Amino acid sequence: MKTMLKQVICVLFLMHSFTIFSQQVNLISSSWKQLAFLNVNSSISQDHILIHANDTYQKIKLTVLDAPIEIIDLVIVYENGEQSKIAVRSVIMPGRGTREFALPGKLRRIKSFEISYNAATRNGKIAKLSIWGI
Repeated sequence: MKTMLKQVICVLFLMHSFTIFSQQVNLISSSWKQLAFLNVNSSISQDHILIHANDTYQKIKLTVLDAPIEIIDLVIVYENGEQSKIAVRSVIMPGRGTREFALPGKLRRIKSFEISYNAATRNGKIAKLSIWGI
């Protein structure tokens, strides 16, 4: 009886783990490129992230893993010095992402991001924030 109970618990755990892994993998299709990754461990912060890529992008998207993050604002600084400010103002739950944000113009080279957020750790987990471009 105890062996059977252990087997059932193991199967349920594996099913749960696979479901979470599937959600994380399906957040972004293979055509998106990860531009930045942050471990968010402070409650309120603003970060400046330099991008070391010479590619051009037409859209960006943010994804979150492990703990929720409230994204307040995102400023995109382009290679030519122009900026776009996106008032995201939403809480992104783990395993979820923002909608796609279209960049002005056809294709843009991104120099950096300035992001303001409020992270709420859950069960001691540190939130992981990724910025993607296509």
